[in-house]
Amino acid sequence: MGSAFSKTKSKSESSRPSAVSTFDSVNDAVPANYSSPSRKTSFNSSVTTFKVHREQTQTYKAVQTATTKITSGTSTGSPRYSPVYKRPLTLAQDAQPSIGSPKIGRQITNGSQQIANRADRYDLKKKAYVLVFHHYEFENKRDNRAGSMKDMDKIKAVLRNYRTEQLKIHSNCSLRSVRKVMDDVSQKDFSNNSCLLVFIMSHGGSQDTILAHDGEWYSLHEDIVEKCTLNNSLKGKPKIFVLQACRGDAQMQPDSVKKVMSDKSDIVIFQSTYEGSVSWRDREGSFFMQEFLKLLESSDSSVDIHDINIKLNARLPHDPRFLGKDINQTPTMSTTLKKRLYFNDLRRS
Repeated sequence: MGSAFSKTKSKSESSRPSAVSTFDSVNDAVPANYSSPSRKTSFNSSVTTFKVHREQTQTYKAVQTATTKITSGTSTGSPRYSPVYKRPLTLAQDAQPSIGSPKIGRQITNGSQQIANRADRYDLKKKAYVLVFHHYEFENKRDNRAGSMKDMDKIKAVLRNYRTEQLKIHSNCSLRSVRKVMDDVSQKDFSNNSCLLVFIMSHGGSQDTILAHDGEWYSLHEDIVEKCTLNNSLKGKPKIFVLQACRGDAQMQPDSVKKVMSDKSDIVIFQSTYEGSVSWRDREGSFFMQEFLKLLESSDSSVDIHDINIKLNARLPHDPRFLGKDINQTPTMSTTLKKRLYFNDLRRS
């Protein structure tokens, strides 16, 4: 594949009124036509006051009765008073403290949010296990991948800032060696690791096949992903695959008939280009891998792994190495993750 582009510098690889009327304490307490200062007046005044209070009580009861009927839907005609509706209770209101202690409310709300966040994200407290297959020299010298060491150097430089075990780098492996490594991975105990990160850099073909040093092809899904998902100690842990390789030459190929049966949950696969398209590289490294690692390195605690591919596709077309050339490249991501994955959680403190 490298020879097909040997003549170019670059090689391919989002207010209600109240129901009860208010009473005027002056006008309602004393009749308007009453004005005698005698003792009898005093008695009559007491009687009158008693009557007024009784009328007030009767009026209040009448209002309450009318309100009850209106609320229950038994009254007819136009109501004289507006019904009094009780505001329904909600969980949020019940959880809020009194006005005098707002800080407690914020602590309760924030605490609940933190619990929800922890349940919705992968736990990356333990170190990551990093595996690299770096194919840059081949038996057929025409397939050698100039500039690929720049990608390898960038991987090492970026991952120094994260909590990982020592990188397991396998360079220029034959098909047999790749399969031996992956057989070991399928049996390895990953109890002390929070996730698995696999980088693969080589030439690629249709149906996500990858060229080994000896000119043989191995399958991303059957030889790499399947071996990882078979391992029970990786169950429930994120498995991240980052592949820099071509994905065929846009020609139709028959579907694979080999069956794979393991659980494919908790996987995310980043690929440098769309199915059937080529991927580009020059002596400064591959366009995809360099940009991917820059975004990974610059991501903060708010950046979910899904966001990286969005940003990658927004930035890559504007790479200066693409300008003025009739080439393009569209990285893809496929995922079966069940939680949010914040790679920044692995960053060294």
